[in-house]
Amino acid sequence: MVGIDRARPFQRAVPLLLFAVCIAGLSHLQAFSIPELVRQSAQKAQKTPSEFLESIEERALEWRRGSEVAGRKDFTTFLEKVMNKPGLHMVIGGKSLGKSKVLQCISTAKFQPQDPLLLVDMRRPPLTGSTDVLECLQEVAKKRWTEDTMPAWLEPVIEGTKQFFPSLSKAEMRESDQGLKVAAVVAAVAAAAVAATAGVKKPTRFVEEFVAAASADRLTPVIIIDEASIAFPGGNGNGKKAAAEAALALFVAISKQQEQACVVLVASEYAFPDRIEQLGRGKYDSLNIIVAPEVEEVAMIEMLTTKWGMPEDLAKAFYDNFGGDIFLCSQALSQLTVEFSLGDEVDFDSYYMWDNFGLDDLVMDNLTRQHMENMAKKGWSPIEGGDAMTETPSQSAAREIVKVNFGAVIGRKTRLFGHLGSLKKQMFEDVTTQQVLIPTTQCMRKCIQKMVEAVKQKEEGASRQESY
Repeated sequence: MVGIDRARPFQRAVPLLLFAVCIAGLSHLQAFSIPELVRQSAQKAQKTPSEFLESIEERALEWRRGSEVAGRKDFTTFLEKVMNKPGLHMVIGGKSLGKSKVLQCISTAKFQPQDPLLLVDMRRPPLTGSTDVLECLQEVAKKRWTEDTMPAWLEPVIEGTKQFFPSLSKAEMRESDQGLKVAAVVAAVAAAAVAATAGVKKPTRFVEEFVAAASADRLTPVIIIDEASIAFPGGNGNGKKAAAEAALALFVAISKQQEQACVVLVASEYAFPDRIEQLGRGKYDSLNIIVAPEVEEVAMIEMLTTKWGMPEDLAKAFYDNFGGDIFLCSQALSQLTVEFSLGDEVDFDSYYMWDNFGLDDLVMDNLTRQHMENMAKKGWSPIEGGDAMTETPSQSAAREIVKVNFGAVIGRKTRLFGHLGSLKKQMFEDVTTQQVLIPTTQCMRKCIQKMVEAVKQKEEGASRQESY
């Protein structure tokens, strides 16, 4: 008679159970405190949890629609200084991290209407459907100034504008309604004239003359391209290579070679610097990489408590789980509101607030695993160089991780802020280390840590099963 080992079914289930428990259970130990804190806070406020969360969500939405920027003073100050002199810069940071808001705040506070600033948001191009950066810059200029607001330094670029304007004194149109109507017509004609004369020139020539005119008046023209990755090959907008190369060639010329303009490219894709490099590594060695930081802990908790109305213990729990990512905190708040309204708050899990699709592949793949384990343990991973002509396995692995936005490659000259800035000396202590890989956010590092731990426990469970 053959004996039956009744422990076998359980042993076979161990690896699967461990993997599920590690992903759900490990993160749940931290995240579960958030629903509990919500219940306690709602009770103190004499509200239901849903009512309590809705009141916070309402204040959060109002604050996010405003122009105020939370924390990141060092980052903001650095960008302001960067714009005082010629240079070519790239700001990279996660989606909805607040890069655009910081830049908009700077453009409003630092620049006057007559200043030589052109800011293009490629998510909403001023020329509908265009992914040509130079065309969009020309279109922005056409809309930015009219005959009345056009600064003197710009007049050489917009030649012949005044001949389009009817001769009408202010006194003639001050008194009557008819005068007001005529004034409106004059303003419209003025705007059309500037647009027409600016639009006659080719975009490349217009930008060149715009920069030259400002420089001749001893001004530093500033060109900011928000979500620039849309305009370049491989980006969301599938920008044409020829247009991208023309724009980059011009940006290098006016910033590095002629030292006349400050150009700032902004991207939410951490692979964007690599794409720029592929368009011509030698040309763009002057590109200065700046990593946009999350909100610092003190500033983040202050914002959550004073602006959004969270109790301090709940605000700290949010920071512990989501770091200084304002958008992610907002998403978590909305998710909590829904789950409490459905009675499913026990299912709330901070790990799943981030889109971690493919993270398990990176942790389990032999090529990328070492980088993932290093980032989980240290917060960064050295990229090993070697052959001058081909990529090392370490470099190839880093490239794969960056492609899916789970990490960013930085060099010794990359400008870092916040907690990453404090780690930089340690990152490059070894003189042979020229580049390192960093997690995109603090929350991402925690997700990597949980996945690394889950995979290890799954493998240990499988190993134990094989030993029986």
